[in-house]
Amino acid sequence: MTWGPIVVGVDASSAAVRAAAVAERLARDAAVSCELVHAVDSDSTARRLTVPWLLEVNLSGEPTKAGVPPADVASWVARYPGLAGLMTMPPLTADPEASRPAFRALRALADEHGLMLVSAGTSQDWRVAVQEGVTHVRIGAALYAEDSG
Repeated sequence: MTWGPIVVGVDASSAAVRAAAVAERLARDAAVSCELVHAVDSDSTARRLTVPWLLEVNLSGEPTKAGVPPADVASWVARYPGLAGLMTMPPLTADPEASRPAFRALRALADEHGLMLVSAGTSQDWRVAVQEGVTHVRIGAALYAEDSG
């Protein structure tokens, strides 16, 4: 889940007010129901969070992916003491080994900035992610797969 604003409206000023209200509500709800928020990539959400959170980094540079560029991580670390780590979504691939460079790069980026938590990997590539030092994986499909045995 990406914690970004949901904007409905035509004129820019009312859209900005609605976006800020949504971000504020999401941050308030997170404070009472979450221990760690994943996938933050907007200043408006980061400013409002009172629980630790992970900055989403777009390592691949894919325009369809959310996240900040790796070069921007240092400025986020400097601005937000609540930033606990980094997360990413590597390029979609059927081969788990193809995701290894992204997992390794995210771990190195986190280490460079003194961040302990690293979230990446899914049901299909979590083993490779853990081998590369990822601390959090998102296992969803494996939990709901039909038992073949």
